[in-house]
Amino acid sequence: NNHGRCMGDDGSCECYTGWGGAHCDTPEGGGDHPCMNNLYSEGCSERCTMEGTCSMHGRCLGDGSCDCYAGWSGEHCDIRDAGDEPCVKNLYGECDVVCTMASTCSNHGRCMGDGSCECYAGWG
Repeated sequence: NNHGRCMGDDGSCECYTGWGGAHCDTPEGGGDHPCMNNLYSEGCSERCTMEGTCSMHGRCLGDGSCDCYAGWSGEHCDIRDAGDEPCVKNLYGECDVVCTMASTCSNHGRCMGDGSCECYAGWG
């Protein structure tokens, strides 16, 4: 489940820091570990999704809130700003700054509304 590595001799798991259990699926350490796959909160038990939480008009941040694309606002990015046309995917700012999770943020962060990266916990 991406929280540890398999030991070749007996198939057991060696868990990464912050995870435990036979299958490395139990959070340990009171939140010292980064959550994965748009999960947040103590124990990584709540999920933020671009489709549901952010109305397809923003990206989830590590705390479960939304960073709205240009032209959208509101807690769930569901309010269209008057006179503003939203940028297309991966364009930010005045729709002239390119940011992608893979190339700009090295798959270790999320693109912010201005095209900069917000790094996941444990990455800088």
